[in-house]
Amino acid sequence: MLLLICAWLAPTCLQVAQGLSHLGATAAGARPAFLRLEIRNTSLASPDAISHCVHLQEVVLPDNSLTTLRQLGQLKDLTILDVSNNKLTQVGKQWLLHQQHVMRTTCITL
Repeated sequence: MLLLICAWLAPTCLQVAQGLSHLGATAAGARPAFLRLEIRNTSLASPDAISHCVHLQEVVLPDNSLTTLRQLGQLKDLTILDVSNNKLTQVGKQWLLHQQHVMRTTCITL
């Protein structure tokens, strides 16, 4: 059902829906949510659609066309981030300050 809804919204939304996995409890344990997103070797240029998946703990986005990570600041439970081999030009100061302050992100691969 999620794939059908996303198919007409935007190709990026479809990529996100297809890349979601590891259904489990949120960090607070209140409800189920997808905890992992993997989108490899595509033309993904913006993480806008990902920012709505606020319970993600692991985001794997290598070999894409990302230029910024600013929108990932919404991912408060993020512990693993792989954005290697992208076109990053600005990471987003607010996102980095949040990650440094919270210290939940244990692995960032640039």
